[in-house]
Amino acid sequence: ADAQQTAQIVIYTSIALALAVGALLAFFSRRQLVLLSHSYSRAFSLAREASAAAITAELMLGFAG
Repeated sequence: ADAQQTAQIVIYTSIALALAVGALLAFFSRRQLVLLSHSYSRAFSLAREASAAAITAELMLGFAG
């Protein structure tokens, strides 16, 4: 009976630790993905602004020429 109880304690402790580690990994992974998303959003915004500036400059050169 003691061996069975010890085995159950080990199993439940292992499951609890696995869930805790999984939760921590999920939290930090989500955080990294959110930061990456913000970084990509900023990069796309800068690219859009640069594209608009290039189109404006091209139109101005076209009208000037």
